[in-house]
Amino acid sequence: SGGNYLEQLKANNNFNLNAAIDYPNRIIPFVYFDPRFEEDGLQEIDRCMENGSDYYKGIKIGHKYAVARYMYPMMEKAEEFGLVVGIHSDASIRGHPYIIADLANSFPKVTTVILHMTGRMGAAAEMLSIKAAEKNPNVWLETCFSNPFPVKKAVEILGPDRIMFGSDSSNS
Repeated sequence: SGGNYLEQLKANNNFNLNAAIDYPNRIIPFVYFDPRFEEDGLQEIDRCMENGSDYYKGIKIGHKYAVARYMYPMMEKAEEFGLVVGIHSDASIRGHPYIIADLANSFPKVTTVILHMTGRMGAAAEMLSIKAAEKNPNVWLETCFSNPFPVKKAVEILGPDRIMFGSDSSNS
């Protein structure tokens, strides 16, 4: 998680960058973005890229609203820096795969990952993530917390190149 306060989020981003520096080719850090911090959150992306553009490969959005007003400016930053965007998904309005796919559709140059493939909500919800990726070639699926059958179907429908496993783990 990025933290409940901007300073906590910055400290976590620094921790992840330092881990990648200490363990090259083993850790791929993403900048944690929280749309609640609005302009400060966008400035945090800039700060991280100024200090670690050789290491940061993406932006992660956790359990926040995928439709928050600062998600579009964040996607513009991702496109500017050539970063992947990973967004927490679930079956709520907060992180529904169709909301994430709509955001990705507005930014076709940004590879957008539906984290968890809407996992732990049941196979039917996970199948919605597959459908969202089917309609948007820039959408990939990450499978931690997902059920085996939808993962198998995702590989069959999308191919293995757009499916990934992530640990969803950091220092907190």
